[in-house]
Amino acid sequence: SIVLRLLAHPRRLKIIELLEAETEMPVDALRQSLRLSHAATSQHLNEMKRIGLVASERQGLWAYYYVIPERLKELTSWLS
Repeated sequence: SIVLRLLAHPRRLKIIELLEAETEMPVDALRQSLRLSHAATSQHLNEMKRIGLVASERQGLWAYYYVIPERLKELTSWLS
């Protein structure tokens, strides 16, 4: 399943962990925490957006990402 493949990646799990701890974060802060390029970070986030796990909101020049709690609960219960 695409959902399992997306969630099996350690960087994506770390993104979820970071976003849960901070509520929302800009791409640059995520990139620095993950020690990835901007392109690699954006790719991970876009794939997670595609399955509805994260969303973003533009604030000025920055896009802030956050976990969609209902979707995370749904996926967590599905994996249990």
